[in-house]
Amino acid sequence: MSFVERLWPRRARCEQTPRTARSMAMRRHRARRRMSAETLERRAMLASTPLAAGAPVDELLPDMFAWASESRSFLNGSYVDTASQPGNNLLRFSTAVANIGQGPMELRGGSILPSGNQQVYQRVFREGGTFTDSLVGEFTYHATHQHIHFDGYAVYNLRQALVNDGVGDVVASGGKVSFCLLDVTRYDSAAPSARYSTCGQNQGISVGWADVYDDSLPDQWIDVTDVPDGEYWLEVVVDPENRLRESDETNNIARVRVSLGGGGELGDRFELNDSVEDATNFGIVGDRVENDLSIHAAGNDDYFRMEMAAAGTLDVAIAFVHEQGDLDIELLDAAKNVVATSNSTDDGERIVREVAAGEVYYLRVFEFGGGVSPDYDLSIDGPDGNFGDRFEPNDSFASAVHLGQMGDRVETGLSIHAPGNDDYYRFTAAATGTLDVSLNFIHALGDADMELYDGGFNSIAVADSTNDVELISVPVVAAATYYLHVYGAEDATNEGYTLTFDGPGGAAGDRFEANDDPASATDLGLLGDRTEANLSIHLPNNDDYYRFTAAGTGALNATLAFAHAEGDLDLRLLDAGMNVLAESISADDNEELTFAVDAGGSYYLHVYGFEGATNASYSLSIDGPVPSGNIAGIVWDDKNNDGIRDASEPGLPGRVIYVDANGNGQFDSFPPTTDEFVAAGLPLPIADHAVAQSPIEVSGVARPIESVSLQLSLAHSYVGDLHGHLVSPAGTRIELFSHVGGSGDDMTGTTFDDTAALSIELGSAPFTGAFRPLESLATFAGGNANGTWTLEIEDDEDGDEGSLLAWSLALVSEGYFEPSAATNAAGAYAITGVAPGEYTVAEELPPEWEVSFPAPMSTHTATVNVAETTGDVDFGNHSTVAHLARVIDVRLQRSAGSSVGYSLPVGNGTQLAAAPFVGIDQIAVTFDRAWNVTEESFELHGVNVANYATVGGLLAVSPALGESIVATWMLAEPLSTDKLLLVVHAGAAGDVQLDGEWTNPSGGDPGDVFPSGDGQPGGDFRFRFDVLPGDANGDGAVDGGDLAALVDGGFSTKFGAGYLIRNDLDGNGRVDVVDAVMARNHLGASLPAGEPGASPAAAGALVTRVAERVAERTPVRRIPRVDPRAVVSNSPAVVDRVFDTGSFDATLRGVRARRVRY
Repeated sequence: MSFVERLWPRRARCEQTPRTARSMAMRRHRARRRMSAETLERRAMLASTPLAAGAPVDELLPDMFAWASESRSFLNGSYVDTASQPGNNLLRFSTAVANIGQGPMELRGGSILPSGNQQVYQRVFREGGTFTDSLVGEFTYHATHQHIHFDGYAVYNLRQALVNDGVGDVVASGGKVSFCLLDVTRYDSAAPSARYSTCGQNQGISVGWADVYDDSLPDQWIDVTDVPDGEYWLEVVVDPENRLRESDETNNIARVRVSLGGGGELGDRFELNDSVEDATNFGIVGDRVENDLSIHAAGNDDYFRMEMAAAGTLDVAIAFVHEQGDLDIELLDAAKNVVATSNSTDDGERIVREVAAGEVYYLRVFEFGGGVSPDYDLSIDGPDGNFGDRFEPNDSFASAVHLGQMGDRVETGLSIHAPGNDDYYRFTAAATGTLDVSLNFIHALGDADMELYDGGFNSIAVADSTNDVELISVPVVAAATYYLHVYGAEDATNEGYTLTFDGPGGAAGDRFEANDDPASATDLGLLGDRTEANLSIHLPNNDDYYRFTAAGTGALNATLAFAHAEGDLDLRLLDAGMNVLAESISADDNEELTFAVDAGGSYYLHVYGFEGATNASYSLSIDGPVPSGNIAGIVWDDKNNDGIRDASEPGLPGRVIYVDANGNGQFDSFPPTTDEFVAAGLPLPIADHAVAQSPIEVSGVARPIESVSLQLSLAHSYVGDLHGHLVSPAGTRIELFSHVGGSGDDMTGTTFDDTAALSIELGSAPFTGAFRPLESLATFAGGNANGTWTLEIEDDEDGDEGSLLAWSLALVSEGYFEPSAATNAAGAYAITGVAPGEYTVAEELPPEWEVSFPAPMSTHTATVNVAETTGDVDFGNHSTVAHLARVIDVRLQRSAGSSVGYSLPVGNGTQLAAAPFVGIDQIAVTFDRAWNVTEESFELHGVNVANYATVGGLLAVSPALGESIVATWMLAEPLSTDKLLLVVHAGAAGDVQLDGEWTNPSGGDPGDVFPSGDGQPGGDFRFRFDVLPGDANGDGAVDGGDLAALVDGGFSTKFGAGYLIRNDLDGNGRVDVVDAVMARNHLGASLPAGEPGASPAAAGALVTRVAERVAERTPVRRIPRVDPRAVVSNSPAVVDRVFDTGSFDATLRGVRARRVRY
């Protein structure tokens, strides 16, 4: 989920193309960047916003500030996208604009212009609740985004970087200048709720909020295709034409340095990883998917290092388009020896290997032949393991967890999660005295021991019994450093132990001392919710720092509780760069702050005494976002329906896997919906000292309430007399307004909405427009909308009366989205951000498919743990549609000396035109998909030879284009003159069956065309064809006409003009004198009588001998046979010798006369 989606999920509803994390398949590299030249401190800017010259003193002007943040990747973290627009290099980046002024930046739509655009007015509020509107520009509808944008709001530039950080000319600019303004993320952590959430007629940015445009959005780039490599400034300019009214126009520009190199050809995000030494380190892996990778330059291989989390099966696969580059993979062990290879010619490669826990492997991805491949996806399906407790890694003295100054302390939920994976802890004694340490665990689950060391790593004490508890009691010296080592006896593991420290007290502070600066901060580890009590600021200016890692993404609330009378304490939240993110500095007994944190981010809490105050006792409570885990696996095409994935069974892309959170057996995904209800029975009198009650009956709302808004109109001559309340079906009651508007008349079209810019207290009669109620309508959130809602209008004064004219409710129901993910090209998926717990995981099956694994339930039960991936949640899919293999080609081939094969024609009178080729000893049949073809599937029958024998049965089954295969049979003897019937038997039933029913044409039937079959499984394929060596013209006899066809066609090669495959009798790719010799040697041959399948001709009845044809002539003269091997030239002399027999009729003499000239 992208940063924008995490902090403001509504953004995705107003964008047709959401401002989400990168989903496009793109080749990209990170543009090298330097620290921004305009580093800004937010709190100082908020406090120092000047007043615009000439502005009325009571105007609440906004101040739009171009926010460049390295930690949030705003303007920083740019990269070059080379895939979105092939041939162009797009510099992509995220931008943010914050409002640090006194009032909102609010834009409102006005009149429609002849151009179709809409006028835009900026509304500026005053302290008394009034406002002024100024025409500032136009709204334009953008089809790509499916909403309106404000034109001319900002521009993006790339400028030359001069010496001494000088700013040069613009060398390229972005095409995007219009924007939709929304509250997306807080700039000031203390800012109130967001007001602007839609890209409609009322847009804006609230005070303390920022609008964010993610780098994946359309037009969020500058085209740098023609920009030379070098150093540049990336610049965003807000309100470049100064049309918007602001309190400060001097902070509308932000710039960061970027370095362009290689014109976008630096490869993917993991470059440089071109060798084992530079391998991208994936660390300990279970399951992992990485998309949008590339081999971007010749010989530029990719290497990835991984350590096995557990023993089991490692399944590594890549998916790519073979035509764009033939990728292969190798798996190397820690010694860099190749242990497995996958090097097919398919669109994917896969290696499956058994591994042991802790083993290190390297994966090499490379292009066969040293070329490039612009796009591949990598999926790793490894055995899952336990990654340890919150203090990991603390496996050595060097990585020991610093527990600070030790008095009394208890740490639970610790573990020795892997053999040899010891735990080390470092601490400082708070005072001189006796330290007692106890280690509690269940011995039957793994024997744990412990050893205590001094600061010089010398052993002081060891506890290594076989009980459920180990005890150490030793004297310690104040301020001395000690190490505690917890380990498994003989490499045992233990999934749960507790450490208890009982140390000497003293005036040195609480158990976490010394933690007086960020360097010595107490490490609280991976943090969701936690409370620490009995802490203290024991000396003036002796601050306390706590470091933690956010376990999840979302709002973190920290509360500091103490007695203010005993010392005033304050609280700060800092990021890893020591920037203050939030602060609480009241004079109360509690300090509280809230801030949106990112999972995995490092943060610091700073507790300090105001003006050096001390306090002997405080507690710190942290309520963090729920930590999450992931669910991952593979969906594969289980072709044989056995529930086991075979190496030849591919992954299935685009399959949706979901968490069936409500257990209804279907994938539920419902966006929020709005239902409007209008009151009946109006108007209703509003009398003095009475309450007018008007009900609305609500029914048919299926999901809980997300938000409520209300609109009313009433007539009253003194609205200051009135109170208004809304009561829900559950009896929950909120106050809408009370004594507002003074002596003004009426409320007309008054809308109460929590997102309105103005409170009802600041409005004036007749209150037309939207206002925030006195109490929040969010009080109703999460409740049941169905039942009776009641609007109560009370008049508690004398003298003026009125009536309720109309009112209506708009109820927005919560959206419901079950966590889900779609599989990638390799069939891998990962559902991320799943809260810990046990879930049913299911697949949304497409039509005509069934689940073969898991069986028989078709669903998995998966347990998700904190910050872990639950892997191997795999699904096998089997098609319920009968898979039929059909014949799509029959081809005659020679096993040696031939570069040409002949695909037999089908139907239309050409099928039985005899094949004229010499030496045919292979028959290759192409099927449109793989099936269980065997050597027994083939039979060949003739008239002259009843049954043709094969050598070795089925010679080979090879992959062809797409899913097709070619089965080739080798004949014991080459085919000679014969009428033939090819039979391919359907064989036994299988997952894929031969669909072979095909009526063979005898005289040519226009309907007889490939593919074979009638759409039903089963049936032999029977195919008639004839072979007559030398019959170049296909007339059924070998005579002078064939020699004439050879000579008239001209001698040529298969790539030259005039080449005819029927003239290439020996199939060597050339028509030459050798083919003429072969035709001459078969003169007089013709096809036998009868049809194949009948009794073969009697011995001696074969009528293919040249002598029999010659015997009919008078006088008889024997025609000498010529050995084709003796023909080595196409010269006239050789041709003369071949044809100069003196015994042919005028046709042959004509052939000689028309011989080819050279």
